[in-house]
Amino acid sequence: MDINENSIRERAHWLWKQAGEPTGRDLEFWLEAEKSLSADGDDASVSAHTDESYNADPSELSLTQKVTRG
Repeated sequence: MDINENSIRERAHWLWKQAGEPTGRDLEFWLEAEKSLSADGDDASVSAHTDESYNADPSELSLTQKVTRG
């Protein structure tokens, strides 16, 4: 299965919101999102776990984006 970056970002955002929006844990949520999407076996299922009002903000996962882009 090919998990795309946007699916991971959306899942990480959902996990972050569920945890009360803590600061400094973006990499933790990114890695957990990758793990959970892999376990789901279908990255389309992310839509069932995301906030419908989510608007991508590049600053929300900036450290994670830096890590994944090298």
